[in-house]
Amino acid sequence: MNRRLSNGQLSRRITQVVGMLAVGDGVIAALAPVEHIRLWQGGPHLWSDTLDYLAQRPTLTRVLAAGEIALGIWVMLRQVKPHAAHRLARNEMERLAHRAPPSVGSAIEQRA
Repeated sequence: MNRRLSNGQLSRRITQVVGMLAVGDGVIAALAPVEHIRLWQGGPHLWSDTLDYLAQRPTLTRVLAAGEIALGIWVMLRQVKPHAAHRLARNEMERLAHRAPPSVGSAIEQRA
């Protein structure tokens, strides 16, 4: 059974692998942000400075990792269900657009 993949199938598989790598990298960065950043240190000055900045800010690194996970999932979903990823993104944008921002007064009352 020697079945050749079409260019489209091969492209979708490679794209899905990239999505899986992004999810895995994001999970590790979220669980151990400083250690993960330190693993990648070295190289050009700009790269090293950026990693130093992120290593000093683990919360920012975790936020970026969450974005990487979300992006990786979105990329993978596009390969298996092209319309599902678009629908998920649209629904999330609509949810955020309809969400009322908290009032300043309610934030002050919660602190008191």
